[in-house]
Amino acid sequence: MSRCKFPTGVLVALLLGLIASVVTAAPQDANYEVGASAGFWLSGTIDADGADLDKDGSFLLRAFADMYVTPKFAVGAYVNYGPAEVEGVDGSFAEIGMGIKPRFFISPEISIKPGLNIGYRSLSSDSDYGDDVDGLAVNLSIEGQYHLANSPVIPFLDIGFLSQPTGGNDYADITWAPIMYLSFGAAYGF
Repeated sequence: MSRCKFPTGVLVALLLGLIASVVTAAPQDANYEVGASAGFWLSGTIDADGADLDKDGSFLLRAFADMYVTPKFAVGAYVNYGPAEVEGVDGSFAEIGMGIKPRFFISPEISIKPGLNIGYRSLSSDSDYGDDVDGLAVNLSIEGQYHLANSPVIPFLDIGFLSQPTGGNDYADITWAPIMYLSFGAAYGF
């Protein structure tokens, strides 16, 4: 029985040391960030084979995982999901992709992370014309992060746009120019 206490004690000490280093680390020392946000995707126009269709504003969920290759430059992956109503037809979209994000510190507490995200988008809806749509997602974002003192939690505001320069299904080519979004969330840096 006493033989098991030594490894457990060492494990607890190492874990406490890791937690202390994460909690007291400066924001510039983080090697990774994982985060999520919820927001609003504004209304806009979607082109379906030359016909302009109105998209209503809708809810938007975003999640990401970034790895800093240098203290001021991250690469990572992202996922977006949201419902979308177009001309009274209910639908939804999901996308997955990769992103690059430089990071600029305005002060020790505030950083700005512009990002370019490119990925695969899938749309589905109640309409044959808007169902099983595949597309290229090209999105830009700007995260305004606030680094809390002695905390790995990073609240942020994310402003950007989602666009689809190419895509469609068997019935139509479906594309759209940038449509703005605004979301709020939190990341965890470690």
